[in-house]
Amino acid sequence: MSPFKVISPSYIRRRLNMPRISLFCLLWTMVSITIAQPLPEHLQVSTLVAEVLNRNPDLPAMRAAWQAAKAKVDQERSFDDPVLSYGFAPRTIDRKGLDFGQTAALSLRLPWPGKLALAGQAAELEADAAGNDVESVRLHLIEATRSAFADWYFIHRALEINRDDRKLLKQIRRLAELRYASGSASRQDALQVKVETALLDHRQIVLERRRHKILARLNTLLLRTPDEPLPPPDTLPKTPAVPPLDHLRDLALGRHPALRALAVRRQANQRREALAKRQFFPDLTLRTAYNSLWNDEQKRLSVGASINLPLPGRRRARLDQVRAQGLRLASQWQSQRARILEVLQRRYEEVVESEHVIRLYRKRLLPLAEDNLATARADYASGAGDFVDLLGAEKHLSGVRLQLARSLSEHFRRMAALERLTGGPKDPAVEIFAGEERP
Repeated sequence: MSPFKVISPSYIRRRLNMPRISLFCLLWTMVSITIAQPLPEHLQVSTLVAEVLNRNPDLPAMRAAWQAAKAKVDQERSFDDPVLSYGFAPRTIDRKGLDFGQTAALSLRLPWPGKLALAGQAAELEADAAGNDVESVRLHLIEATRSAFADWYFIHRALEINRDDRKLLKQIRRLAELRYASGSASRQDALQVKVETALLDHRQIVLERRRHKILARLNTLLLRTPDEPLPPPDTLPKTPAVPPLDHLRDLALGRHPALRALAVRRQANQRREALAKRQFFPDLTLRTAYNSLWNDEQKRLSVGASINLPLPGRRRARLDQVRAQGLRLASQWQSQRARILEVLQRRYEEVVESEHVIRLYRKRLLPLAEDNLATARADYASGAGDFVDLLGAEKHLSGVRLQLARSLSEHFRRMAALERLTGGPKDPAVEIFAGEERP
């Protein structure tokens, strides 16, 4: 069940024909259930992404534009309405010796062969481009949500590390007080611990302010008030090794929605150019008429055809316009392609770098920092070590843990950006990430 479920107004309106007491009871029950519904213990990134995609108003707006573009296809392929005309001679009404004089005509314009087909193909391709615009907005929302989740994860890890540091300082303070009581250490050691504790209190305030800022960002994506509570994050999903750069380039060039939209618009413009050339050919209008003003009944029914005589000036200008648009789209496609490849190169190198940093901190720096603190603590407790070394070892371990959490968060954010550049998953619930891990 979604942790963000709300009561739908349409659900209430469908029940307005119920008795007032029953409706009141229904509303009270629904509100009670909604209020009583607990938040999940941890917020998962897949749940968050699904909720943002479900709530964001930009996607329905883009989908509506896409539907409007698709509805235009049949309009472009259709014939013009037939024209029916009628007329009569007023002075022949109720005149003795004269038949009632009237005329009627029906005509239909038939465009030159290929015009309607080209117009329909262009409209269909433009609708496909609008569909790629929808996909582009969707991928941007997914990346923004995952980036915000990465920050939400990091700030909670930072707060957790800060709490652990406070506990560790309390232990060091007790150790310093014991040595001071035994006369083997000065009172300055305990005072220095108090100074470090005060600095941690200040860091707690700074981290809480950042947490509120990230919370407001997440709630904005969810269309909620900025200060509504959210559960702490679940662990970051484990990311696989990044694929080779050549493979990522192929994915980006084949699946990036912005590039695909420009490519499809170029194809649509080619159809428009072919249509502009067809406009130099005339259209055929078929016509049948009946005219009772003719005395000879054999002459009253007539059939015929007409063509327009296309003047080249306006049509040549239209052709020049479409060709200029084609040059613009080709330039935009080349520019977009170059930008995508350039950003992809940077994002790929950043991901490789973050993978190296995470391995370095996990396999070497974190174990060394833990061993260093344990050794410094044992030496200080035995009287062989210096308090400055112990405090420095504690600070170093805290910095290593914090940097590892930051590296994991940054790696998750960079992988999300890399996924968007390569076209992303078609299903919002499917990610390139699988499994979980904790630093």
